[in-house]
Amino acid sequence: MNENFGKIAVEVLTIIDLFDSKLKEKIPKDFIRNLQSVKSDNYRFSYNFNKALEEQDIFPQTKGIIAYIYSNFICDKQTRKDFYNLYYKRQYELELKKKEMFENKNNLRSSNKVQFARYNVNTYGNSNAITAEAVNLPILRKESFIYKFAKIVIQFLRKDK
Repeated sequence: MNENFGKIAVEVLTIIDLFDSKLKEKIPKDFIRNLQSVKSDNYRFSYNFNKALEEQDIFPQTKGIIAYIYSNFICDKQTRKDFYNLYYKRQYELELKKKEMFENKNNLRSSNKVQFARYNVNTYGNSNAITAEAVNLPILRKESFIYKFAKIVIQFLRKDK
């Protein structure tokens, strides 16, 4: 088991403790018991009320578990449907960008440059924007042993003339 999982469980349980009692009732007791059984006794987490949840200094897995709790236990069916539609839409867009960059890479193989994608994920405000930046790099050809040997022999023969 991951050594950070105990710390993650502490963070999740601390955040769940901040929920309204109506929201806490929606979370299955077994789920909370499982988190309590694996939580770390040495780790202490304090929620900073001056920051939003996205800005807290917590593990990314903690955010994932909170998103899981929200999407599976707390939100209504329509919100859950919208959440998963947005998730699948973003995954689809990312796959399209990867495919486009792969096709561009295959089209450029005949030229002297290779193109690859550098993905930047910007999280400003409520929108997460994924941008792809194309970067061209020259292809470096590795000389074979025979080619190097032939080159040395030719240089040697030219010096003798």
